[in-house]
Amino acid sequence: MPTPTVPHAAEQPSASPAVADEATTIATSVVTAFCRPTLDFQTWINGLYPYLSQTAAVAYETVNPARVPCTAVTGAARVRDGDGTFTVRVIVPTNGGDYSVYVHRTEVTGPWLVEQITPLAGE
Repeated sequence: MPTPTVPHAAEQPSASPAVADEATTIATSVVTAFCRPTLDFQTWINGLYPYLSQTAAVAYETVNPARVPCTAVTGAARVRDGDGTFTVRVIVPTNGGDYSVYVHRTEVTGPWLVEQITPLAGE
């Protein structure tokens, strides 16, 4: 059986303008909700829930918002990579550094949900 090859960056599918707009919009919204370290936990997590997948919601229930190092989005989000249809990684700049946000949907017409929000420097 042949070994599958990983496409080079230039061969990676790119997101259509509509997908890029949808993905960057949800990524910006979730990072805006995430970068609120002065909120109490319940208010903070309730602000994230509408954007998160079930798996991500469980994971982010373990985060102490007081330890989040950002307080604001500082620029336009941009698509970094992904399959262009179901999973897109978006970079969102904040005053605490850039954040990488993985957004995913299970159907072409399904809603985008956030799977992960991580500091880009930590990847």
